[in-house]
Order: sequence, then structure tokens, then C-alpha cells
Amino acid sequence: MNYKVLVPTIFMIGDQDLVYHFPKAQQDIERMAEHFPLLKEITIVEGANHFLQSERPDIVNDHILQFFKNFLAEL
Repeated sequence: MNYKVLVPTIFMIGDQDLVYHFPKAQQDIERMAEHFPLLKEITIVEGANHFLQSERPDIVNDHILQFFKNFLAEL
């Protein structure tokens, strides 16, 4: 597929998430910018599983708040 997501985006995943360990998942994550040209950040959260917002709300909130601050600064 050749598609583009044209909105500012961040991506977060836990390093213990099973999806992160699927075959080629890490390579696909590294190539995300090909389909998300406005990708601002990729964050791999150490020691976290699939439910980042529940397991590490401090980290998730910090990244989301910084994303919005940066977005507003670019307007």
C-alpha cells in the first residue's frame, strides 16, 4: 500500500509489548516516516507492555503534552 497520513503524529510502544517483537515490527517502526511524513517522535518505553497509558501514564502524559506544546509553537 502506498498511503500517507498527513497529520502530526507521535508513536509510542513498550519494549515489552508483544507487538514490538513481531517479525519485522522494529524495522516497520523505523520506516514509519515513509507513511507518516509528519511523524514527530517515536518513543520506545523501557519496561512497558501494551497498555502504556495505564502502565506508564507519567511518560505518556509528558510526551503528549510536549507534542501539543510543540504543535502550538509551530502555528
